[in-house]
Amino acid sequence: MTFQEVMRAYAFAFTPTQLVVLLFIMDRTVGWGKRWEKITQRQFLNGIPSFEEDAVPYAGKLKMTLNTLKNALRRLITVGLVLERKLEGGSTAYSLSENCFSYLPDEKKPKIKKAKTSEPK
Repeated sequence: MTFQEVMRAYAFAFTPTQLVVLLFIMDRTVGWGKRWEKITQRQFLNGIPSFEEDAVPYAGKLKMTLNTLKNALRRLITVGLVLERKLEGGSTAYSLSENCFSYLPDEKKPKIKKAKTSEPK
């Protein structure tokens, strides 16, 4: 799924904040060929820096408050585009649901690696 496909399918269905959160989750999962990714609130709000000096961060920070982030996630989960899984220790993993790709023909759906276990890391 490309940025353009997401924008065409969802740009008018969500607020800009919800769309940015959806794109962040998309980048951290499908963008890396993963089904699930553990993403902390801190990572959403502060980004994920690269370990290399002067390198582009793995994910940029989202400019929003914690409450705004929580509300956006709640909306995306409620409408069924994003799945969440609570992990041991209180962290949370996120995934894009199959509904997120339902409008795409099969040949355009992203190729996501099958997890070896049912639990995200």
